[in-house]
Amino acid sequence: MEHKISFLGYDDDPDTKSLLEDEEFNQNKNEVFLYLEKLRESGQTNMFGAVNFIQADFECSQHMARRYLVAWMQGYKDEEE
Repeated sequence: MEHKISFLGYDDDPDTKSLLEDEEFNQNKNEVFLYLEKLRESGQTNMFGAVNFIQADFECSQHMARRYLVAWMQGYKDEEE
């Protein structure tokens, strides 16, 4: 009789996936925000196109890159208010 061991994988459990994404987000947030500030100052791209830059330079998913960009942009919105 063959026994298969089941592991909770990153993609299998939404709660685990969410926790791991949050940990990754928080771990890299400051570095990505500094990167985004330099990217903005360089004028190399419209910041709405920064997702591709984040993905390439930080080797993260498109979803994670969007999270970083939205959070960074939210900081500017909060400063205006």
